[in-house]
Amino acid sequence: MRRRPSMRRAVVVAVALACLLPALGCKRKHVPVEAVPELGYGACSGGDGGEAVAAGHIRSGPFSNEKNVAERFDLRRTACGYTFRARQEWPLAISDVEVRYDATLSPLWAWKRMTIAGSKRADGNAETRRYEVRTGPVFIRRRDANGELTLEKLLPGAGSPWRTARG
Repeated sequence: MRRRPSMRRAVVVAVALACLLPALGCKRKHVPVEAVPELGYGACSGGDGGEAVAAGHIRSGPFSNEKNVAERFDLRRTACGYTFRARQEWPLAISDVEVRYDATLSPLWAWKRMTIAGSKRADGNAETRRYEVRTGPVFIRRRDANGELTLEKLLPGAGSPWRTARG
C-alpha cells in the first residue's frame, strides 16, 4: 500500500517552489533612465469632476492577512475618459492613488503617494510615484521620503497589466 504524503510536506514543497521559481527567472524590471517624458496632468475641456460610475468603502475581513485596513474609492466618467481615486489606510501607513483612463478604459497614467501615519514631518514622510503610460513604454518617476528623485523605465514583460494592454 502506497503512503500518501502529509499535508505539511506538501505545504513545505509548495512554499519552497513559490520562493525558488521567481528567483530563477528574476532580472531587474525597472532600469534607471536619465529623463522621463513630462506630458503633464492630462487636463481636458469640461473641467468638472465627472459623473460617478462607482464608489465604495472596503474594510479588511476576518480572514484577511492585513488587519485594520480600510479603502475608499470612486470611479468617475469625465470628458476625457475615466478617473479612479482611492485612499487606503492602515495603522502604519496611508496611500492615495489616482489613475486616469481613456474612454476605452486603457490606462494613461497613475499617481501614488504613500505616507507614514503619525509622522512628525508635515509631509508624512511622503513617497510619491507617477507612472506615465501614454508614451508606449511605462516610465516611473519616484520621489522618496528624503526627496531623492529616481527615474526608471519599466521593461517589457515586467508583469504590468499596462504592458499587455498598451503593447
